[in-house]
Amino acid sequence: MESIDAQIERIISLDPGGRGVGSLLVAGDLAAAADELMRARRVWILTGFVIPALKTGETDGPPGAISLASGLLRLGIPTTIVTDPLNGVIMDRAGLSEVEFPLPELWRKERPTHVVAIERPGRAMDGRFHTMDGKVISQEDEVACLFDRASAEEGIVTIGIGDGGNEIGMGKVFERVVRSIPHGERIASVVSADRLIVAGTSNWGGWGLLASLSIRARNDLLPTDEVARDDVTRFVAAGGVDGRTGRSEGSVDGLGMDEYLAVLRELRMLINDSRATESMD
Repeated sequence: MESIDAQIERIISLDPGGRGVGSLLVAGDLAAAADELMRARRVWILTGFVIPALKTGETDGPPGAISLASGLLRLGIPTTIVTDPLNGVIMDRAGLSEVEFPLPELWRKERPTHVVAIERPGRAMDGRFHTMDGKVISQEDEVACLFDRASAEEGIVTIGIGDGGNEIGMGKVFERVVRSIPHGERIASVVSADRLIVAGTSNWGGWGLLASLSIRARNDLLPTDEVARDDVTRFVAAGGVDGRTGRSEGSVDGLGMDEYLAVLRELRMLINDSRATESMD
């Protein structure tokens, strides 16, 4: 019989964009990431993906980071969202969350026990950061450097969440990205993570991790439909865009709200069914 975590992995790995993300799935890493986070003492969540041509951030990543941060804070785990100045301005303007820019003194202020990267570009073989279609985003990234440092320091658990192969963490399945994803040989991230969560959109990956945490905490940590919708709407109103269409619209990776939120509803049903079954035992 399929485990609850395996069901969550199946739900979030729906591939509406036809990117081939199912081939990147690392079975069991979702459960392992949730187990790790249940023991966390301080978490950093790195997020934000800049669309070079538009010089703005996309709607996949920050909303998922905010949902995850909210759930971890409800568990009593101090959590900080870290992003680049451009995405930070958008998030601040939207009133979505207090965020930190990757300043050097951040390490002196608080050392994390766990670092999660959700939809954050990962360095490719050529040392640069790329969009899904192979365009260069940048050659330097302070946020990525924070993840590199966390990976190098003993005792810090790293978790990557992505949906295309070019994000932080996807180095764990580098060869699969090269083989299976369009432009994979150019865009594949070489930056690995202890645990990798693969989803149809990275926001879904954040929700999947929350669902897995909810099972362990016996508490529904997922955002409501209204909150999840509002997070995207406010991000767009503050200047963000859909990363797939490049338009200023309330959608994520080309998905309209009904299709986008359907995964959240399915995860919530799974949690509720699990809690009902548990109460009968």
